[in-house]
Order: sequence, then C-alpha cells, then structure tokens
Amino acid sequence: MPLTRRAFLGTLGSAIAAGQARNRPNIVFILSDDHHYLGGQFAGNPHVQTPNLDKLANSGIYFKNAISSCPQCAPSRGILLSGFEPFQSGMLSNNSRDFTTIDGPTCIRQMQNAGYKTVLIGKWHAQMTPRACGFTESPFWIRGGDKSMDSLPLRTGFEGPPTTMKGRTEASATQAAVTFLQARHSTPFFLWVSYFSSTSGIEPESKFSALYETKEDARIAPPGHPKSAHPFQWKKYYSWLSSIDEGVGRIIAAVEKSGLMSDTVICFCGDNGLLAGAHGKQGKTWPWEASIRVPLIFAGAGVKQGFVSDQPVSTIDLPETWLDFARVKSFRELPGRSIKATVESGKVVIDDSYSCWCEPNSGLSPPYRLIRTRTHKLIQWQSGETQLFEWLTDPAEQKDLARDPESKKVLGQLKRKLANHMAAEKDPMLRS
Repeated sequence: MPLTRRAFLGTLGSAIAAGQARNRPNIVFILSDDHHYLGGQFAGNPHVQTPNLDKLANSGIYFKNAISSCPQCAPSRGILLSGFEPFQSGMLSNNSRDFTTIDGPTCIRQMQNAGYKTVLIGKWHAQMTPRACGFTESPFWIRGGDKSMDSLPLRTGFEGPPTTMKGRTEASATQAAVTFLQARHSTPFFLWVSYFSSTSGIEPESKFSALYETKEDARIAPPGHPKSAHPFQWKKYYSWLSSIDEGVGRIIAAVEKSGLMSDTVICFCGDNGLLAGAHGKQGKTWPWEASIRVPLIFAGAGVKQGFVSDQPVSTIDLPETWLDFARVKSFRELPGRSIKATVESGKVVIDDSYSCWCEPNSGLSPPYRLIRTRTHKLIQWQSGETQLFEWLTDPAEQKDLARDPESKKVLGQLKRKLANHMAAEKDPMLRS
C-alpha cells in the first residue's frame, strides 16, 4: 500500500535529525532484477507508475549515473556479496555461479562478524548457500533464477527440501520482509530483499496490468530509448515494475511503523539493466547504456534529502559503502570505493566508474572492460578493439570516436585510467 507523500517525507525528514548520532545503522537493501535505468518516474519516465520509488528518490539521493559492475544476474550478485570483481571471485556468469577463487570472507560475513544480523529474502541465484556467504537468516529464498520460473523451488530457512511455488513471488518476498521488520531486534541488521525479474514469462497480477491496459507498447517506451525492429512488451514490463514499487512501499511502511526509520539506511538498486531492443538486442551483458545503467537510491537516516547526483558510481561501490556505514574495516582493500560521504552530503568522491564482462564462452557478449565518466565511455574489448562514445550527447552510442582526431586527448586519458585500474586489480585480461 503506497504511503502518502506527506507521511513519507515527514517520516524520512524526522529520521535525518534523529539519525545523526547513530553509530551502526540498520541497512535495508532492496535489489530489483533487470531494472531499466529509466524504470521509474523519478528517472524521467512519465509512462510508468512508481509512486513509492519516486518518493524514496525525492526523499533521499538518486544516483542517475549508476552502472552495474557486471550486467548479468549471478555475477552482479557475486560483486554485491563479496566486493570483488568477477575475475577475482570466480563468479563469472549465470553459468559460473560459485566463488572459486575468493580470498577471505564476504562483505556479508564481515558484517555478521561485527555483530550484524544478516538476512536474505527472495532471489538468490548463487551456487553456495546464503549461510555460506554470511547470512544468519533466510526465511524465504529461491536458489535459481535464470531458467523457467513457472515452478519455483522455494525454501523457508536454511535446512530442509524446497517446496514448489507457482506464480509471482513479489508479494511473498515483501511479506517475509515485513514480518522480519515487525519483530524486535536487539542488534543492528542488514536486510537484503531481492525481487525476481519481469522476464520470467509469468503474467503480472491483474491489478498492475490494469494500470497500463489502454496503452500501446510502441508509445510508452522510456524517453530516449532507441527505436528497434525488435518489439518489447513495455506494458507487461511496467506492470512488473509497479508490483515491485508496491513492495517497496510496504517495506518502507514497516520500517516506519516499527520505529526503525531513525536508525535505518535504505538502499534500492537494480542488479543490471535491460536492452529491450537497444542495439537490436534483448537481455543484457553488453556494454551499452540500457544494459549497464541501473537505478540507485539511498534514503533514511543521515541521507541527504531531495538530491540528484550525476556522480558516475558502480555497484561494486556498494559493499564498501555498507561496510563504511556499519563501521567495519574490510579485511583487505576492495576494488570499490565508499560513497558514504556522497550519500550523506552530496559531496563528489568518484569521477569514474567501471564495468566488465569476463565469460569468454557465454555465447553472449565478448569479454570487455569499460570505464565511464559523466560524459564518455571507453570500451576495451578482449580482442584488442577499442571504442569511445560520448554517451551524454550520443545516448544511443551510434558514433564511435576512437579514431576521431578531436577525441584523441580524452581517448588517451581514459585508456590510461582503465589500464591503471586493471593493473591495480590484477586483471587477467591485461595478459590475454
């Protein structure tokens, strides 16, 4: 049930003052699957109804230039769990979903060791169990996520065989989160709520479909989304986004009703984007804007209100940020950079962001590394080819500037920065 705007803003506003003295806030992380970066009115899309996400963004800080550090479900989650790049952890793709080379505890385990209750709800999509990654509880979770989802192996708790669940899972995941938030907690908690993708083939609930029944798919694509010969079912997709939005509203309401808002940081993010016909492709994994860009919002205790940041951040920055909020120093330096200072003040702390695709045998995108700034994107393909786009003025990425004499300076700067980043992380693609 959506909160009223006055109640929502009032709740978060009072949290700012009350939360200044907090030392170790609760963290509620809501992860949305295959979420187009224009999947909300807060992002400038008037065609989709997301009142709760709009209020969350308006009441906190919205990072409009956030990207996924690896645009596919399993490796993007591996990054969020561990803080490591896919080539460092071994979780390369949906077909390679285990930490085979990770050195040390996950970020979740480090928060658990520091006294946090760590709870996983919803889609998992990793080979190892939530418990093995450091979660203390998992009242509702589903291991898979990349195959047919018309019959889901639901698990309630760590032990015991799964039961079959048919149909959509948003309401059940939301209820599990609400139930957890309604309980008393003597220690700070990290609650991870992960919703399933709209691309499962399961029909959305009728009350959400009804919001868009009079619309035409071709007329409600996000503003600026490239035209494609491959039609996309925007009505169905938006229906799913609206169902996620309702869940977000219920979770925020539960935080407030339980008296936790003054000590809770809320983070909403997409795991990766969705091409939806851009560049003539569906799915993700490719380095194009619709694939790598994601919505990222922070709100709650101590968070700067009503601010839109154009800082180019990536999802690998989130684990370091969570640890920073929890006052936990990582056992080793992570590739990501904490954006806590930006979340609290709007201060710019990052000038560029990075993404990669590392699976050479996926049958999808060839491997690449990229660096993205407020204006440009440099793509370094494993083949040795380099591409440069001024995405700010060419969002459809139609004009490759890699051989443009006037772009020689920015090309050289970005190539050096990307090479330095790869060297610092011991990226094996440097030696290929």
